[in-house]
Amino acid sequence: MADIPGVEAYEQLRQTSAKNDFTFGFSMEFADQAAYDGYNRHPVHTAFVADRWVPEVADFLEIDYVPL
Repeated sequence: MADIPGVEAYEQLRQTSAKNDFTFGFSMEFADQAAYDGYNRHPVHTAFVADRWVPEVADFLEIDYVPL
């Protein structure tokens, strides 16, 4: 995912807090909405979602935000 145009920062993270039930996290940064939109419809991303995310991920929390 880090090599998809528009992705400025990408991290795969392991959850260490006992305050939630998730084990892993992904963090991604984009310059603007247009960069995110391009990433979201990029063939590498859509293939990952179809081939890995949908069959393997039972539950997730997506947080989209902008700086204050």
